[in-house]
Amino acid sequence: MCEELMLKLEEEPRAFALLRLMGYKNREIAEMHDCTERKVERKLNLVRLVWQREVDALGVVSRPVAIF
Repeated sequence: MCEELMLKLEEEPRAFALLRLMGYKNREIAEMHDCTERKVERKLNLVRLVWQREVDALGVVSRPVAIF
């Protein structure tokens, strides 16, 4: 399921999500991608929304989990 969720993302948000899951801080991700920390935050929020929609569509009962 994790791989399927990653494939739902466009390239940049997927890269940010992967780095975040690997333990990098938003600041570090921003430095790696030569962008602002705010951009990283916005993209990770988009990831949360996309993933939440996918989980909701499956009818999975879940509680919010702070992944990022």
